[in-house]
Amino acid sequence: MLAVFGAGGPGLPSRNGDLTNARGLGAGCVHAASVAQPIRTAEFERFFTGSVRDIRRLDPERLELVLTGGAEPSARDLAARESSCCSFFTFDFTTSAEGTVMGVGVPAAYIEVLDASAAG
Repeated sequence: MLAVFGAGGPGLPSRNGDLTNARGLGAGCVHAASVAQPIRTAEFERFFTGSVRDIRRLDPERLELVLTGGAEPSARDLAARESSCCSFFTFDFTTSAEGTVMGVGVPAAYIEVLDASAAG
């Protein structure tokens, strides 16, 4: 969900620090010519701004996003659409005392995607 252009080559996160999106999630994975990429990037930006109360980095390959009330349906929709184009992502949803938590996981080769998301 981080644009993967640059030193990383097609399908891999850029290794030169040239991140095209402060959030990583939603910026597209390997579909450089995809018309949907900028739209999904904007959707994730709105999602982070309006629907995520807290971001926890459990380990280099996993984030937990604590969602605001009522955000789970849109989070599930975004996760399903992102998974369909970027199969390296795993998404899961749990309920905690804080509310709904959206887990986001990636293999080690895609840690920079979560780095950008956590830093945003």
